[in-house]
Amino acid sequence: MSFLFSITPADPKKGGKRGNRKSESSVITYSLIGLWALLIAFGAISATNPAWLAKISDPGKDVEARSKKDYGDLALRKGDYHKAVLQYLATLEIKPDMVDATVNLAITFGKMGMVDKAIAVFEDALAQNPERPSVIYYNLAEVCEKSGRTNEAITYYNKSAESAPFAIYDYRKLGKIYLERSDWDSAIYAFQKALDNKLTMKISYEGMLKRDVDSFTDDPDIRDAIQATLNKGVSREDLDRYDNKIFVEVLKSEKDISRLHDYIGYAYAMNGDLLYATPHFKIALNIWPDNQSAQNNLRAAMEQERMGERPESIDIM
Repeated sequence: MSFLFSITPADPKKGGKRGNRKSESSVITYSLIGLWALLIAFGAISATNPAWLAKISDPGKDVEARSKKDYGDLALRKGDYHKAVLQYLATLEIKPDMVDATVNLAITFGKMGMVDKAIAVFEDALAQNPERPSVIYYNLAEVCEKSGRTNEAITYYNKSAESAPFAIYDYRKLGKIYLERSDWDSAIYAFQKALDNKLTMKISYEGMLKRDVDSFTDDPDIRDAIQATLNKGVSREDLDRYDNKIFVEVLKSEKDISRLHDYIGYAYAMNGDLLYATPHFKIALNIWPDNQSAQNNLRAAMEQERMGERPESIDIM
């Protein structure tokens, strides 16, 4: 999957046909929408060589280290974890401060079930003080979660959310952990935070700026321009240059938003708040009519509401 590293719309003051600007805005809009399909598979993200994770000075070492790291990434994607580890270790022999190689090494250890090693390597990456640590915290949280260390996972997902360009994914993870713990109040809070951070044109625009501000370490003019945009805040005029209609139409049927409404509805229902649960199930089905979990949950909630009883258990997927 490719990533849009900057947003540079045409300046109408400099001329150009209106049709060309319209076409450009549509292309950029589709690029924005493409972020929604990402679902924060951070192994893939860090493997795509984000520039903000690279701290490289010597051009010769840069080429050699990057080549070995790329071979490691290829092995990681193919599931050849032993080979990936060897390539990342070789990379770090050349460039010990290449944080993206360190992160992918930790991801590989995690996939191999070597949890303690993975956590130690992630902590080493954090010790290098990366400017955007959210990707590391997220991966660290996932490793802890999969190994049953849910208290640590909760801590790291929260730390990731503090600086993540798209915090919806962190809060969704937190909500599902709380569901498994039957901590309904915390689940409701986390899922509501996820919905508050759902993709909109504004959140997408700001998220890409946050992600890209450290991608241009070799071009301070571009970096300063991105940071200046972030500092002043995204205005309506900024967004009016893009085709919002396409964006809105695509997201009307977004299944992940349907699932979020189903999850928060489930938490409300299990907390005895059917008055709040039922509307969320209906919203979930309005977005995605074939959401079987929401169908079952709405049916069960309405039946319990009719009987005036608190549900003992309803369906969740």
